[in-house]
Parts: sequence; C-alpha cells; structure tokens
Amino acid sequence: MVALQAVPAEYIVTASDREAIRQGFGWSQPAVDHVLRFARSLRDPNDPARPYRLLPWQYRETVRLFGWRRPGDRRRRFTRLNCWIPKKNGKSSWLAFLALYFLVADGERRPGVYIASGTAELAAELYREAKAMTRGTAWRGRLRFTDFQKLVRVESRRGLPLASEGGRFQSIACSAEGSEGLKGSFVCIDEIHATLKREPELYGALRFAGSGRRQPMVATISTAGDDLQSLPYEIYQDAKRILDGSVIDLDTLAIVYELADRDEYSIEEMIAVNPGIGHVLTAEQLAADYAAAKAKPHEWEAFLRYRLNVWTAKARGWLNVNDYLACRSPFRLSDLAGRTAYLGVDLSGHLDLTAACAVIPLDDGRLAYWPHYWLPEAEADARAPLEMDYRSAAEAGHMTLCETPAVDYGQVGRWILDLRDVHGLKLAGVGFDPWKARDLAKSLEALGLTCWQIKQGWAMSEPSLAYEADLKIRRAIVTGNPVEAWCISNSKARRDGNGKLRPVKLQQNKRIDGLIAAIMGRQLAMFETAAEYKCA
Repeated sequence: MVALQAVPAEYIVTASDREAIRQGFGWSQPAVDHVLRFARSLRDPNDPARPYRLLPWQYRETVRLFGWRRPGDRRRRFTRLNCWIPKKNGKSSWLAFLALYFLVADGERRPGVYIASGTAELAAELYREAKAMTRGTAWRGRLRFTDFQKLVRVESRRGLPLASEGGRFQSIACSAEGSEGLKGSFVCIDEIHATLKREPELYGALRFAGSGRRQPMVATISTAGDDLQSLPYEIYQDAKRILDGSVIDLDTLAIVYELADRDEYSIEEMIAVNPGIGHVLTAEQLAADYAAAKAKPHEWEAFLRYRLNVWTAKARGWLNVNDYLACRSPFRLSDLAGRTAYLGVDLSGHLDLTAACAVIPLDDGRLAYWPHYWLPEAEADARAPLEMDYRSAAEAGHMTLCETPAVDYGQVGRWILDLRDVHGLKLAGVGFDPWKARDLAKSLEALGLTCWQIKQGWAMSEPSLAYEADLKIRRAIVTGNPVEAWCISNSKARRDGNGKLRPVKLQQNKRIDGLIAAIMGRQLAMFETAAEYKCA
C-alpha cells in the first residue's frame, strides 16, 4: 500500500482540516490524478467537439474532495459534500461529472448513483447533461441509456472486466417514498432549498442511503433559499459553522460562495462569489442583472439569491422579515446598564409560547429590542414540524424550555427582575394584557415595578405603525432572534376604514406572540405617562 503524502498547504483551510492533520489524515496524489484523468476523458456537454474542462473552482474542490485520505484504510476523508453557490457557475456540469465518475471509475462494485431534483424537468436536464458528456468516450459502449426513466446502466462486455458492471445512475424527481431503500454509493440532492421544501422527508431517506458502501458520498448542492426556518437553511448553517471553525467536522467538505445581505455591492465583490465568471456568466451580464434589480425592487430578492447566494425571507403579510434581519447589530445588555427600558409581555396559555421584549431607547434616537421566550420542553419537539425548531433556539439562548408541564410564569417573572437587578436596566414599566396577566402583574408591583395594562386590538395601531417604521428605516437594533423573526413572518395586518391596523396571524397554527410583546414594549415607550394604561 502506497504511503500517504503530506497534505498541500493550500488545501488546509478550516479548523476541521487542521484537526484532521493532527489525527494523522494525509493526501493521495494518485487518487487526485485518477479523477482528473477521468475528467479529461469527458466531452463538453454543449460542444461534443471539445473536451470537458473543469473550471478553476471545480478543479480546486475536486482535488480537495478526492485528495484527502484517512489514516489506516486510506479511504476518502470526505463522505459528505455541502455546497452553496450562485446560479450559472457550472454547478450542473460539475454534478454530472461527479455522478459519472462514481458510476464508472470509482471502483465501487455495482455502484448506485442517484441525483434527486425538485421537479421532473430538472431531473431530465441533469440526465441529459451527463449523457452528453459521455459522447465520444472510450467507455460509452458500456452504458445503456433509458431516456424515459432518466436512467443509465453499466453493462458487461466480454473481455472488459469492470467493477461498476451492473451499476446504475438515475436522476429522479423528489419523492421520499420512492427513495426509501436506495443503496447509493453517490447520492446528491440538487437545489435543496426547493427540493426539500416540496419533500422534506427526502433528506432523511437519502441521508443514510450509502450505509454499507465502502466509500459512500452524500452531497447537497444548492443556491440560497427564502425560508430561514427551513431544513435547507439549517444545512446551510452547518456548512457555515464548519467554515468559521465553530464546529469540527472531519467528514464534510463545506463550500460556500456568498455575500452578506446589503443594499449596495461592487462589481469586484460580485465577481468574487461567482467563480464561473468568464466561463459560464460574463461580468457584463452580472453587472446588467445588478442594475436591473436595483431599478426594479420586485426583482431584488431574486437577484440576491440567484446571483449572490444571499438567503432572504419572503415579504409575506404585513412586515418584511428582511427588514428585521437588516437591523441586526448584536449587543449585550451589560452595555446598556443604567438605561431606561420598557417591557412588553404576552402571556399565552400555559402550553403555548410566552414572549417578553424589552425596548430600550438609545441616545441617537434608535431603540434596542431584547426579546425572550418560554415554552414547555415537552411541547418543543411535537410543535417543531409545524412551527419552528424551538430546541435549537433554546440551545442558542434565545428562549427557555420549561421543565414543568406548563410555562412557569415564575421563570418569566425572574427574567424580568433580572433585567433590573442583574443587568442594571431601569424598568420604567411592564405592559401586560390584563386578561391573562393580572396575578403576575400584581406580584411584580409588590417588588417595586410599575405595571400597565395594554389591551390588544385597534388601540395597538399607532405603536404597530411605529414598530414597522423602526424596522424599515433601521431605527431598531435587534439581535436577530430566530423566534422573533418567525413571529414577524407569521403576521399580517388587519385594517379598518379609518386607516388603523392591528397585527393578526397569517394562519391559525402560527404564532405572533413575540411581535405582540415587542409592540407592547414600543407602546409603553411612546405613551408611558398616559394614565389610561395604569394597572388598577
């Protein structure tokens, strides 16, 4: 067995790479040379007279994927690929090349290669791309194509032994039920931001499809989506955590080309996150797309996702979640000690989400919003499929999962008191809906806090409009709390004939408690001296 070589310095990129070096992982240049020779045997899918050539970014990631090796058995280090890249950068051709390599040249016996796409049309496009790349190759005669099934089989030929005989490559439209039981040596979910939105169970069905294979590879490749509470967004966050070093993962090759969400970009920045520029997309086309999106606001979010790989959230209902996220500016309560704060509390039923939000005016006219949430721990997992991932939010410190069967209002009260006694805020008032919170309000008043009753309804119109303006003109400073963002995305405005509005749910099974708490705190900041709000 040939000894492993030292990993070239240019391919030691992340904290996970450095940990792999510490554990004795190495490099196989013969494996790299083998896969690159295979790439050179293919034809350009758009021009069969020309050989296929890996783009510079494709070359680099291919070398990383196949060069890293495990100590001992010398198998590939990476068994998972998590790639996020803007459209028109050669993603489809790279995916087709990888599929063909795993089908014909990887050495796996009877390989199973499956690419799942969101629609039958996308599945057919990938199949046609791979088929076109095999034209004129010395081994095309081993393949049998079944166009109506988008299926390629590897057949036996006398005198030509091939480990991949009996193997199959199939491009399939998403279906969790139809994907159960697949034995894949290479499995990829293409454009997961759309594919898993249609069929979220597909990820579980394909994630472990390589079990029992010698060197399986499971890949997810996509551009950014528009649902920040979705499974694809969490998979994207996994890649980000590997790249920033907050998670050590020796098995996953993470690739992310993206820009942050802003209002202006330079052409140099945009070119940097489109590594296919000059090969698939031109700089002139990119600049023209940017100018068109700037001139037509309804095209802006699509430009961000497809050209710059920026995750957005659909502007549904009343408030635009993107406005909320644009106000993110992480801060610590300790930095605001001594400032006046106004608190809104929306107590739910004992089994539902309870929310509180402190609104803290700053010297420059902006307002800092500091929310927190409570939910019985027993409810968190049961609600997650239809609501959001409460457990992850709790682990990140954005909320508390109560160990009691119902929300512990005592914990809510202690959190409020800690704002004053631990963090040093001056609580000018605590606003409650009197229908649910009278007992807690009286307890807090006995401890020296001033409580105000705020009835939900049309009376909340003015502070609701003020909160909307805080987000739109970036007068708010927020932490980016995912529960708050989810509550905002669930809201719509009900309006009367006099121009008033009040926030209501988009759907009955959605929650807006966090939004209501923030608006109640905003209301106190506006009308704290008004006698009509004082608790009796």
